[in-house]
Amino acid sequence: MPPHGRRRFPSLAILLSLFCFLASTASAVSAVLGIDLGTEYIKTALVKPGIPLEIVLTKDSKRKETAAVAFKPSKSSSAPNVYPERIYGGDALALSARFPRDVYPNLKPLLAQQYQNNDLVATYHRRFPEIGIIESKPRGTVGFSSSSFPWMEDPYSVEELLAMEFKNIKANAISMAGKGSFIKDAVITIPPFYTAEEKRAVIMAADLAGLRVLSLISDGLAVGLNYATSRTFPTVNEGGRPETHLIYDMGAGCASATVLRFQGKTVKDIGKFNKTVQEVQILGSGWDKSFGGDALNQVIVDDMVAKFANTDQMKALGSEAMQFTQHGRTMAKLWKESERLRQVLSANTETQVSFEGLYLDDVNFKYKITRAQFEKLSLKYAAKVGSPITLALESAKVSLSDLESVILHGGAVRTPFVQKELEAVIGSAEKIRTNVNSDEAAVFGAAFKAATLNPSFRVKEIRTGDTPGYAAGATWTSDGKERQQKLFTPTSTIGAEKQVAFKTLQDFTFSLYQQVPNQAGELIDTPVAQIQTKNMSASVKHLEETFGCVAADMSTKFAIRLSPLDSLPEVVRGSVSCEATEKKGGVVDGMKDLFGFGSKKGDQEPLAENGEDTEAASLSSESETAATTSSPKESASPDPVTSDKKVDDKVKEARKKTQTVYVDFSSEAAGLPQFSEETLGRVRERLDAFDASDRSRVRREETLNTLEGFTYKARDLLEDEGFIAASTESLRIEIKQKFRDASEWLYGDGADASRDALKERLDELRGLVDPVQKRKDEAVRRPNALKSLEEALGQMKVMVDVVKQQHEAQSIADEQASSASLAAESAPSAEKPSASSVDDFADLDDETYTTSSASISAAPTPTAQLYSPADLTSLIATHDEVQSWLESKSAAQAKLSPFEDPVILVSELEAKSRELHQVVMDLLQKQMMKTPKTPPPPPKKDKGGKKMKGGAKGGKGKPPKSVDIEELFKDMPASEREEIENAMKAKRQSLHLDLSNAHNEELPQIAALFLILFDVRAGYTVAWKRSIPGLDIADSVEYKSLPSGLHDVQEDTVYFVHHDEYAGISSFVKGEADEFERNARMLAVGVLIPLSFGRLGKSWKYADELKSLAKKLVNDPSDTELLDDAWQEHHLREGEQATRPTSVEGSPSALREERKRAKSSPDGQPRTRNRAVSTASALAPPGQTLSLRHPALSLSTYLDTFGPLVFPLYKAALLRKRVLLLGHAPVEVACHFVYHISILSTLPSSLHNLLPLSPLPTRLRPLFSVGVHDIPELNTGSRDSAPQEALASEGQAYGWVACTTDGILSTKNHIYDILVTLPSPSSIDPENQTNKTWPRIQGTTAVNMKATQRDSRRYRVLRQDLSHYRCSSSRPPSSSQQPTVERYTDSPSPNNDGAPLLQLPPLSRLPTDPDPPPPEPNQTDILESQSWSALAYSSFMWWASAGETRTDREEEAEYDSSLLANGESSNETPSPGMSRGTRGGGGGPEGEGRVGFEMAVIGYFHRLTVLVLRTLSDVVDAANDDDQSGSSGEGSDVARAEPDVVVEVDDMTRMGLDIWSESDRVFVEELVDFYWGRKAVVRGGRVDCCGVRVT
Repeated sequence: MPPHGRRRFPSLAILLSLFCFLASTASAVSAVLGIDLGTEYIKTALVKPGIPLEIVLTKDSKRKETAAVAFKPSKSSSAPNVYPERIYGGDALALSARFPRDVYPNLKPLLAQQYQNNDLVATYHRRFPEIGIIESKPRGTVGFSSSSFPWMEDPYSVEELLAMEFKNIKANAISMAGKGSFIKDAVITIPPFYTAEEKRAVIMAADLAGLRVLSLISDGLAVGLNYATSRTFPTVNEGGRPETHLIYDMGAGCASATVLRFQGKTVKDIGKFNKTVQEVQILGSGWDKSFGGDALNQVIVDDMVAKFANTDQMKALGSEAMQFTQHGRTMAKLWKESERLRQVLSANTETQVSFEGLYLDDVNFKYKITRAQFEKLSLKYAAKVGSPITLALESAKVSLSDLESVILHGGAVRTPFVQKELEAVIGSAEKIRTNVNSDEAAVFGAAFKAATLNPSFRVKEIRTGDTPGYAAGATWTSDGKERQQKLFTPTSTIGAEKQVAFKTLQDFTFSLYQQVPNQAGELIDTPVAQIQTKNMSASVKHLEETFGCVAADMSTKFAIRLSPLDSLPEVVRGSVSCEATEKKGGVVDGMKDLFGFGSKKGDQEPLAENGEDTEAASLSSESETAATTSSPKESASPDPVTSDKKVDDKVKEARKKTQTVYVDFSSEAAGLPQFSEETLGRVRERLDAFDASDRSRVRREETLNTLEGFTYKARDLLEDEGFIAASTESLRIEIKQKFRDASEWLYGDGADASRDALKERLDELRGLVDPVQKRKDEAVRRPNALKSLEEALGQMKVMVDVVKQQHEAQSIADEQASSASLAAESAPSAEKPSASSVDDFADLDDETYTTSSASISAAPTPTAQLYSPADLTSLIATHDEVQSWLESKSAAQAKLSPFEDPVILVSELEAKSRELHQVVMDLLQKQMMKTPKTPPPPPKKDKGGKKMKGGAKGGKGKPPKSVDIEELFKDMPASEREEIENAMKAKRQSLHLDLSNAHNEELPQIAALFLILFDVRAGYTVAWKRSIPGLDIADSVEYKSLPSGLHDVQEDTVYFVHHDEYAGISSFVKGEADEFERNARMLAVGVLIPLSFGRLGKSWKYADELKSLAKKLVNDPSDTELLDDAWQEHHLREGEQATRPTSVEGSPSALREERKRAKSSPDGQPRTRNRAVSTASALAPPGQTLSLRHPALSLSTYLDTFGPLVFPLYKAALLRKRVLLLGHAPVEVACHFVYHISILSTLPSSLHNLLPLSPLPTRLRPLFSVGVHDIPELNTGSRDSAPQEALASEGQAYGWVACTTDGILSTKNHIYDILVTLPSPSSIDPENQTNKTWPRIQGTTAVNMKATQRDSRRYRVLRQDLSHYRCSSSRPPSSSQQPTVERYTDSPSPNNDGAPLLQLPPLSRLPTDPDPPPPEPNQTDILESQSWSALAYSSFMWWASAGETRTDREEEAEYDSSLLANGESSNETPSPGMSRGTRGGGGGPEGEGRVGFEMAVIGYFHRLTVLVLRTLSDVVDAANDDDQSGSSGEGSDVARAEPDVVVEVDDMTRMGLDIWSESDRVFVEELVDFYWGRKAVVRGGRVDCCGVRVT
């Protein structure tokens, strides 16, 4: 055998172990179901990552499914192997009046019931007389047959029909969980009286449906478990008293009572820690199988039957009168109405029903019943109401006084008769509780149990103790006598294990049984399992021969427990054992054995690698070892053999040890015969055939609907002008005839045609229409596609010219550098070192020094080329190839007629456009992702002409920080230099790209880098991480980086904030994987960046790099070398913290700096600079652009998404409310919206000294993506009460803005002030913007917030002005212009004070033609309706201003346009008289000083902020002056009735608010209260005319 330390496990065993592990983990991540199996209804709850405890809706969107299945006969049902259509739920029950023999409801009571002499079977047959109930042989259980399908010889078993119902609810659950979801595991509720046969029947039905039962749970325990999920009970370890409750459950089939004990308990946790868990234990149960809602329904049915039999029509029939009780349709109608009547009587004192054509076509019957009559009829069941409670209390050995409450569950407990009887039994109504959902508590409890048993979910730890309901024991034969031992009581806890000793040493058989009462109430020992041992004799012989055991000392034991699956007794293990004397070896032998050296020669001979004997090598090794370990002390010591022997004799001792050999055994179910393998195979085949038939039927119906719809579509097509132009007259005649024939065929022979025949007709019609439709679509889309391709070619041509000129400039610079180098070499130099000295260091990679007395000027360092010659060649080749292709294709297309197939397709044009765009973007991104490196300078030569290693200093040359164009052009003639500069500037501006600086943007240093993986057992885990010292990212970033819902997208980018000090960004990617990982691998790579680098730490600059890393790692997550390299390159090193940029405005660090400045200021106010936003653009170096992933670039998307709603959202942000955006994946768009809301509501610096609020919330705190784990942080920022000093000092008491995909947050309205529900991506139709779906903005009262009429007009002007602005901005400037291109940055420059800077949007986002804006979408649902006062005022002004050339609306529009005027300071109030013609330019001729789109939008809102708050500041100052003047006069001590601050109509107009809107009035009042702490009253709009005031 191999030596110790080198033993290898067989590769097959390793693979099998790995497979088992992966298989178990794969099942762990699947969703689980909780199923409440009732007699009348089946309810299902789903637990899935992202869907916690959600009821599975039926196809009709109902929360419970009727427990019924029906077979709908058809014309071909009698044909062999033609399976009927299956109908489920309420639809099946609706067919009972038409097909009473083929509808199977309420099957639960018949599970595992014997057909002969069974009261339950007789009751079922009486209620549903036409259902064909037969005996299913050889089991003798209930079976069903139908005369509608005579070719089916095998009857349906109850288990098979129940399996169909399980399959139906499983399909509903999969539909709810989403495509690709895997559902297999379930926990099912059962009554406490179910026997072994009934439990096995439920498990069998679930197995036939493809469900694996994790556990069966009794109804009462499931309700109690749901009760405990939201409660904490007294801890018994700390002296607490357990709570005792009784669950009374009355459904359609039975009534049961379960006594439960609820308590908390402290148990040992991992390590030295303890934890407190909740425990729910059943103490006792009682039931009545024959009493339930159906029994009460039967009372009404019997009364209807009696009254119907006494009618004149039925009396005339004589002896045939009572035959109608065997008429299926009649009884189905009566039974259906009895359920409804009982439910109506629960809320009304009387009710009635009318039947038309009951039993006979001309017989009508009207039935009326009162609640008193119903209760009188039900008196025989009065005693049955309380009997389950009495039995449960006796079983639990408790009294009614020990109960805390009686919790009601089940639909039938709502019956007043039942509630009255319960009050009489309990003695008072005070203990009766309805504090659980009486319909859904059990299914929620079952689903919670399923989640507990599934390792993929982490839930509240609640330990449950179910009971078997019946006593259990074992019987066997010993010494010719029958032996019996009772093992478990009816209240024993499931999972309990007991040891049973048997006095036999031979193979034997024993049985396990349950004591079940028969119909007479006598306890009968019912066999459950038969156990047969297999190797008893061999085990005994092994003990005798190996350990010397004697038969008298041997004992046989079997461990028996109550199974956690079905609570039935089962054998866990068996063994034969004896006590034998064992000699303990000495210390030396023990050490030798420990290290693998046996005392006997040859015990453990090592094998060579080829398997041959290595005795020689072993001996050699031993001799060498002995030689090496010898010492003088050893040679002087006594004889080692003698010494060892003495030690061994002292240590060796005899002791007793139990030797055990496990016994092999087999276990077979006893009692009711099980399905044979052959029968099970037939059942599975029939179920599969039903499934295939259903799928085929669905596909046929889909094809039929498609064909029918296609025939209707033809009528419109033949009248369409585009279709006519793309087809010939003869073809249209043929199409018209074909469609007419198809329509007639559909309503004739085609009604029952097969799917293949329908599909053949459909394909024939499509073969005629699709080519014409394609030509039509191509003709419509081709002009735009051609235009886009031509524009792309033009852009690439510009790019080619720019690269060419860069190469020309580089060539000139290289020539000058070469000339300077030659001049330097020809200059006199010092004495060269000796050849020997140079050769001595020729092989070293160190610097080589030379000494010179004269100073030699260094030659200019050649600069690196941004684009290589290969790049230029690739651009030219791609451009020429596409240009040539387009010209040839266009020429060929021009020769064709409209009804001929095109030779140039739109898809080809779009592909060519993408190809051109990709070539340019790849070239730009390649340069941006890496800093250009300067090629090493040519090696210097010594005086002997030999090359020296190294650069200028003999070492590695360092690249310059940037390409210095001035250095390249300094020796160029002025005329050439000016010409090249102008050409390069013009071409760069035309592309809106910074070709000289864009690649050289520095990346901020990161504080952490991490990799998040979805682990199939533990969920989202941090698989790899690096962080700076002191930064803890555990239990945080894995949840923030991967919000819920990302599994629906392939990739996404998520922004978040970590501990208010770091900005985080993560890139999510979903890749393919094997089935053990649910066919998808999900991971994210993210970084943390200090917020001192900017509002988002400039984290967006890492978006592309993180996405690239994630896409590589999704294929092999173990390849973390990429992450190590990225961390080494970008991480924040010690000592570099001091060099970080200044903190951004509004960040925690900036607030601290602001407080420091306030303390150092004489007046206690922070020292700030009043600067205009537009002046900040002067600080941006010309030619720079925004990063490609900058959030500000999506401002146009923000405006388009919200429309006029941007203004109520802006007002809420200005009030610093807590704004929560609820959306769907992808999350990046919502994160951008958070950024926009925060930046648009920022307070410009000119307002800082005007507002007394301290600390001043200069911006709304953006939290970006949040989840359930962020609820504690989201609770901050509420202004309902005074904020804590700690929060106020950090500026965190003034609200926030965040986004989430966790819908549960929307239900917790205490954590937010404003909820914005974003439209789902599926609801957005780009082709139908007139009926677009708008976001929904709600306050805590769930009332939708709408934009005012003034907001709508303002947005219309803003939208129109921005559309013109885009067009003017997108044109390339002329050579005489000097455009200013702004750049947004979060890091303020030294003189910036945080003022934002912006640039023009990328070229791809701007239109090139000055087309008018698209039509405005429908805004009715998001606008406040115009008030009567406003309408009256508008009508009056129209009448009063008749003949005037200007109106208020025109002046209002000009006033709004002035806010967008470029070049104006955002700190100045715009003038109403400013002309609209100044927008988009201003300050200079020909648009000089023009700013970008994003800058204009932000400047617009900042100017609006200044306008509103400065106006209110003036109003407050005026009120203060009045207060001061008033206080100095008489009566100053008398309180004034008028409020402190009065805002007049003119003030509202000046602020651009709606004078007629109540919401704007409230906004102004809240604004004055928030920033000034004053109460305000706002004067609304009014007009006086002829003594009449309109307000």
